[in-house]
Amino acid sequence: MGFAAFVLQGLVANFLLEYVNYIEHYGLVRRPEEPIRPWHSWESNKYFSRFFLVDLSRHSDHHLHGAKPYHTLNALERAPRLPTGYAGMIYLALVPPLWRKVMDRRLPQVPAPA
Repeated sequence: MGFAAFVLQGLVANFLLEYVNYIEHYGLVRRPEEPIRPWHSWESNKYFSRFFLVDLSRHSDHHLHGAKPYHTLNALERAPRLPTGYAGMIYLALVPPLWRKVMDRRLPQVPAPA
């Protein structure tokens, strides 16, 4: 019984990791030779997402400064914003047509590379 619970917990953890990764990068494209920019990942500056996920919601700053401690991450002005916190986005992504309707119109118009 303990092993089954361990395997189930691992499956749920892996699902949530990939699910959040999908939410954080949905529709955003970066060419391999292009440097990382703030508009390459979504962020949410909502209080509860920041508090419960230890500032994981400031994802763009994490991409730019990978070694920076989470509690010192900043909200970046040029980063695309999720319409709600992570909890709301997880439920929204469970309904793909609704997800696309909300998120596709929010996709940033990425500036041309210099």
